[in-house]
Amino acid sequence: MLVRKKKFIGILRCFLLFLLVYLIWFIGVRLTSPGRMIRILGENTEESEEVREKRIRIGCFNMAHGRGDEPGGSNWEGGSRQERADRLDQIAELLRDQDLDLLVLNEVDFNCSWSFGVNQAEYLAKACSFPFRCEQRNLDAGIPFLRIAIGNAILSRFPIQEAGCVDYPPVNWWEPILAGKKRGGKVVIVLPDDRELEVGIVHVETRDEEVRKKSVKKLMDELGVFSVLAGDFNSVEKGDGTTAIDQLIQDGRWQKCGHSQNTFPTRGASRRIDWIFTPKEWREIDSKVVGNAFSDHSLVVGEWEIAR
Repeated sequence: MLVRKKKFIGILRCFLLFLLVYLIWFIGVRLTSPGRMIRILGENTEESEEVREKRIRIGCFNMAHGRGDEPGGSNWEGGSRQERADRLDQIAELLRDQDLDLLVLNEVDFNCSWSFGVNQAEYLAKACSFPFRCEQRNLDAGIPFLRIAIGNAILSRFPIQEAGCVDYPPVNWWEPILAGKKRGGKVVIVLPDDRELEVGIVHVETRDEEVRKKSVKKLMDELGVFSVLAGDFNSVEKGDGTTAIDQLIQDGRWQKCGHSQNTFPTRGASRRIDWIFTPKEWREIDSKVVGNAFSDHSLVVGEWEIAR
């Protein structure tokens, strides 16, 4: 009886030590996460040699962690390491074909166990020859053998001068404490004529339209007139003032890109929730939705003549 009791106590001590190590690791990741929340990076120090004269091509793409086009699928079901690598290469080819100057990415993995620790923003920046990028983390948590670091990114042919997070209201008070929450980003990009363009990186909640409206309003308040908003708004245009998109349109400072196609899900798209908004003075040359088999969201692309 005494032997069994000692054995049980030994097992219990090991279990408690195991839990303590995991708890300390988790707390350490969470306490250091603010330093990783937003970062400006450059693949080199030189600007792209080929610059479009007075024009700019912008894209936004919710890449769904590179897991594929199953709507709302599990991030763990994206296939093997090789299958994920092949899909990332296909995404890179899709993006290269669009010849973009700026690209806003949503649902990007920076360091996740399910995508084998690949920093997808870094990989795509190199593969598509974007000299500059900004990474903005929303969820950043980990324990031994399990890591989740995801968020948004912007890839740019032009230098990124500064960047900051825009704090959205949470759906539940406890979510930011445990792992994080959706946030927005605001970056300042220096155009070839030395003007500074503000870009709002958008990815807002799926669960609550009022939270979406407050989040977009927060971002709108942070941006000046010479600015672009792009990304997954998770909101549709109704025209009655009840959605985040209605709110943005009614503000009057921005124009939506002119295409009328739905963007989600890619298979049988029924909703337009991925948007690009530009200054009203810009003249749109073209805009389109590009379907794909690599995400449950379509890629949105537009080209504008920049007004002086």
